[in-house]
Amino acid sequence: MMAERTLGVEVPHLQAWRIRKLMKQWDLAKAAGVSRFTVQRAERGERISFDNVRAMAQALGVTPDELRYHAPDSSE
Repeated sequence: MMAERTLGVEVPHLQAWRIRKLMKQWDLAKAAGVSRFTVQRAERGERISFDNVRAMAQALGVTPDELRYHAPDSSE
């Protein structure tokens, strides 16, 4: 976990979850208390801090693990 905080983590399913929740990048950034640039970086596949992942997950109503490992279920 400490390495994740230092090196950052990837969130490959962030964009899919954001779109699924009908949010724009700006909406997610504001709800999570992060910059829009952070959302953009994450969606490009760059590593971001786990604290930011946690904040965005909470804003989307999902867990950090869902953002990192699971695409949204299209059958919902």
